[in-house]
Amino acid sequence: MGIKYNTNFSPKGPSEFAKVKVLEEAVQKGTLEYLQAVIDKYKNFEMTARALGLAARYRGMEFVKVLANNKATFNYNRNGAFQRKYKMTQKAGYGYYWTDYCFMIVPEKLNLTLDKWGNSSYKNSGLCGVHKMNIVKELVPLSLEKRIEIAKYFIENKDLEASMDGMLYWALTNDELVFADALIDMGVNLNDMEANYCERHSGLTYLDIITSAIKSKYRSTYVESIIGLKEEKLLPVLERFDKLAKNVGKKLFISQRIFDYAKWNRESLSYVFKNADISKINKKKTLENAVSNNDIEKLEIMAEGGWLRIAEKREGLIDFARENGYEEALSWLIDFKNRTVDLALEKLRVEAKMLKELMENPNSVSAMKKKWRYKKQENNTLQITSYKGDEEHVEIPSMIGRVKVTSIGREAFSARASRIKNADNRRKIKSVIIPEGVKEVGESAFRGCESIETIKVPKTVKKIDEYAFEGCSNLKEIVLPQKVKTEKGIFSGCLSLCNEDGLIILDDVLYGWKGLKQGEKILVIPEGITKIAKCGLSDYFSYYAWSLKEIVLPDGLLEIGEAAFKGIHLEKINIPDSVRKLGKEAFAWTNITEIRIPKGVKSLPAELFLSCNLKKMYIPGTVEKIGRSIFGQGSMFNKITELYVYTPSGSAAEEYMKNIPGVYVLNDYTE
Repeated sequence: MGIKYNTNFSPKGPSEFAKVKVLEEAVQKGTLEYLQAVIDKYKNFEMTARALGLAARYRGMEFVKVLANNKATFNYNRNGAFQRKYKMTQKAGYGYYWTDYCFMIVPEKLNLTLDKWGNSSYKNSGLCGVHKMNIVKELVPLSLEKRIEIAKYFIENKDLEASMDGMLYWALTNDELVFADALIDMGVNLNDMEANYCERHSGLTYLDIITSAIKSKYRSTYVESIIGLKEEKLLPVLERFDKLAKNVGKKLFISQRIFDYAKWNRESLSYVFKNADISKINKKKTLENAVSNNDIEKLEIMAEGGWLRIAEKREGLIDFARENGYEEALSWLIDFKNRTVDLALEKLRVEAKMLKELMENPNSVSAMKKKWRYKKQENNTLQITSYKGDEEHVEIPSMIGRVKVTSIGREAFSARASRIKNADNRRKIKSVIIPEGVKEVGESAFRGCESIETIKVPKTVKKIDEYAFEGCSNLKEIVLPQKVKTEKGIFSGCLSLCNEDGLIILDDVLYGWKGLKQGEKILVIPEGITKIAKCGLSDYFSYYAWSLKEIVLPDGLLEIGEAAFKGIHLEKINIPDSVRKLGKEAFAWTNITEIRIPKGVKSLPAELFLSCNLKKMYIPGTVEKIGRSIFGQGSMFNKITELYVYTPSGSAAEEYMKNIPGVYVLNDYTE
């Protein structure tokens, strides 16, 4: 092979440390055959994480697979003796971290040297220790696309024990947004498990770090990462963290330090005011800081957030600006006062009128306040924001005083909501009646209410937000209005709603599934189903869903919802002629290679086949419109290399497809 490694071992044979070094050198310098020979010779290695990281970043999928097939893992012994042998911890920011070598595939650039402070330039990645690995300088990192493919392999092969939520967290805090977006599109989330990068067990999770005010050197490092982001990168990172927090019913937390020192612009600061938890911000101090800096843009945004609504506080701030000579801020504050004083008075009058109506029946209102928190909405109706009672059978009021209840708010009944004192009471709820007049059930409204068996939903409900009933594992009876709009995951984890085939079906709509049994590869959707809801089959709760290869759809199916099959390892599916509508990303990230669009479909939505390696596609002339980037063309997620599209001459599909690289249009279309 022309490659020689140091094999000067002791007469007793190589030490475990020496074997690991040989393995890592084989990954960096050797061929696949040589790597396999090293593995065959030495059999077992006490540390494979670094070799896997090297293979994933520099050598490619085949090297990763050779290691994986021989039981390599990113896990390693986290104790003092092992650390002293392999030097896996390093200082980054305010804390010490265990190096997580699966993160090596993330960054575009990876500095292998230390700065004068003992840190690598990739400051918060958990990668700072790689300078101790003697990486061959001639090695060139794989392309981003190849590294993302390897990340997908990590997800599929859980025995490798790659920390995917950690990978996502560090990608975002280090401004690797393209890689982070790819992980998110593959279904990676932050979760409630303890983060394994901390030097000692702290009980922290990645969600704790982004959603709480917990005092920790690891959160301090996160805060400094956010502060260090460039102005144009701040909003994209915060948006993604906010979405990840909301996916599990939590809220992105913004600390005083982030608020004071992050590189805000109008768009990013406005987003935080509308979406994040800023409850711990010292309003008086923050307003005075803005005045001191004559930061008019920040003052405008804080005013839009209602911080200057109270006359006494507004007048106090005007006095502060006048006394300290902050003329630009003073001018703006006086102008704001003159522009808004009438509006503020009008709002006070409306609130006074509403309070009068509520108090006209004082006994009723008084009783309600013991059980419910609620707030006024813009249309002068009420939203239930929190249940404070201890009843097992709950009937939500249709009115409080003389004001109608029209909405159930986010996490109003959730047993997993943050900062609640009656989680145990919520877990004991067995039935809920939602009254006529309620139009919306909010995100995660009943999340984690594991004892609920029945929920009565009135016909007036028009929308049910994502994860509304997630984790209601004993829910057996619920009827939804026919035209209600549902978001993703509303019945995630509702095991008792599953039929004998593991499907969640209400009336004629498929909302979710449990997943396959071990060894099964085909899923048959029963007759009578007319619609697969948003994320209907991509929302599963069984590991064996990964083995799914084929889905059989019934005749009579009319609609396949948005992201219905997204991310499933589906290889074969026939769309029935009865189908009339396909949702965005319905087949994204599947493994299908051939598809036939039925004649009843008039349009193909955006990103319908994102990241699909299609080879044959049949599109009838009845398709009149095709949305933006149905294959992901123009992005890194386009996998089309040789696709033959069969469609009639002069069709909309022919016009759309003819200029896409790798697509060949043939007019010998047959039904």
